[in-house]
Amino acid sequence: MTALVAILWTIYLSECFVRVRAGDWIFRRGAFGGYRGISEPDAPFLDGRVAFAWTTVLPWSTVYVVSGTRLDPAFANTRIAQTARRRRFVVAGASSLFFFVLVIFPALALTNTIAPAVPYLGGAVALAWIGTLTAFLSTYRAIHGTRPPVETCLTQALSPLSLIRAPHVLSIRTIAEAQPVAAAAELCEDEEFLRIARLWHYDAPELGERIERFAAARRLRQTLTDPPRTSEPGAIVFCPRCHATYVAQRDACRDCDDVQLLPLPSSTASSILPGWG
Repeated sequence: MTALVAILWTIYLSECFVRVRAGDWIFRRGAFGGYRGISEPDAPFLDGRVAFAWTTVLPWSTVYVVSGTRLDPAFANTRIAQTARRRRFVVAGASSLFFFVLVIFPALALTNTIAPAVPYLGGAVALAWIGTLTAFLSTYRAIHGTRPPVETCLTQALSPLSLIRAPHVLSIRTIAEAQPVAAAAELCEDEEFLRIARLWHYDAPELGERIERFAAARRLRQTLTDPPRTSEPGAIVFCPRCHATYVAQRDACRDCDDVQLLPLPSSTASSILPGWG
């Protein structure tokens, strides 16, 4: 039974990865609850031509894949609210399946008490399966305006492990058209929003004014573009792209390719580093 439980969980965990393309940002909750934007896949293959990103184990959590250009402050907010409201029955059904199939069944199997519980557990799984699948099919049309692809329908109908992931199928690309800064403005705490906004503010200067409006709406306009404030002893230079600070005399940022470091205004870098006087 231990091997069966291990196989069950291995299959389910493989369902927790999603295929991503170049340019996709994945917004998922971090260890401390807030959303974090990830621009690199977790599992790239074939020199990045095939790549996968981790989502989440929990069916009631939400992950978004974003790769669009819409810097519309209302778009992400509206879509997220509508999706959360419409998918609640699918979340309830998928969560029930999660507990029946991946928690209760393994617990009974590992304690050798599965036999007397089979009729009850089987009936509960069947009811949750039918209810979740029915809710998924109707909710998918309500959210996306069309029926799910045949492959998706078959996958959800034939596998309870896939059906547990139904809430993610519904929501993961609902704000795909949003620009990552717009998604961050809706999903992330201030620190994470600033990190993402600064990257795009530097990389796409043509979007600078519009990104600054998002920062201004959160009263972070000045913080977005001002040099970082740091209490790191001896810090003398910073990266204008990611705002990392350095105490050593470096020419370029360790994390941002080919980005020239600048002196911190409060430092004596101009007298230490040639050409910065």
